[in-house]
Amino acid sequence: MARDLRPGTLSLTGVRVLQVPVFRVAAKQRVPYSASMRLLRVSTSEETDGDTPSEERFGAIATDVLERSTGERVEVLTRVGWPDARLPVAVDRWLNDFRPDLVYFKTMSFPVCVQTVATRLLGTHTRLGAIAGTAGRMPVVARAFPRIPGAGGVQRLVRRSVGVAALIEPEEMVRIVEACIRAVVRRENVGLAVRAPYRPVYVVAPGARIVADARWAAFHEPVAALCRSLSVEYVDEEVDWDDERTLRLRAPDGLHLNAAGHRAHGQADGDAPVRAWRRCAVLS
Repeated sequence: MARDLRPGTLSLTGVRVLQVPVFRVAAKQRVPYSASMRLLRVSTSEETDGDTPSEERFGAIATDVLERSTGERVEVLTRVGWPDARLPVAVDRWLNDFRPDLVYFKTMSFPVCVQTVATRLLGTHTRLGAIAGTAGRMPVVARAFPRIPGAGGVQRLVRRSVGVAALIEPEEMVRIVEACIRAVVRRENVGLAVRAPYRPVYVVAPGARIVADARWAAFHEPVAALCRSLSVEYVDEEVDWDDERTLRLRAPDGLHLNAAGHRAHGQADGDAPVRAWRRCAVLS
């Protein structure tokens, strides 16, 4: 069932993290029934976070697309996982237990692209880093501090003096995702679709955005190349979009999907497993 990285636990990057969710079942899933197709969704908190009704989220829409396109009834098992060294092991276990016909794997860019002082401090001064992280998540601080005259200069000074860090380095994220992908492709007649990491439009400071874009590319490009080499469906329709077009599908935080985003991603995330399913049908 649910497990967390408890306070003081070291991640692969050597950063101590606080209550980061690792493995949990999405809150609202379809009730399993006698289906002719099984779909394993290894996804993110996008499955449950926010106010969008469950039937209007991208996962439900994608499943409807899959059922309509294939004429098959689909049983869905959704797992939400944090990308650390345990995730490939968990994916392998879910594959053995559920024995899916198709797998949808959603990557995340946030742990790679967002670099903060709090994360840097977590690696050196655990208690101080925890306090800084908690304060930064408080709405009154997040909303009020940027409006204080001179706040930007203070932020830049602190970042230069203390330094910043991300939760996961791009190279490590690539290794984790590759291990998960290979766990699937080792199975015969199991189709796979991988959702590309979101571009970091949620990073708004110009200097930080340049760095975030470079870190995103260092994650996205090797995964895209791996999927091409393994003939795995890679859903990356937003990669070449400009920020304005991308932000039309995002909530105000720039990270999560809005209603239009759920509809658009649901269609694309349904079409890709259909293509994977047809490829498996041809090969078998």
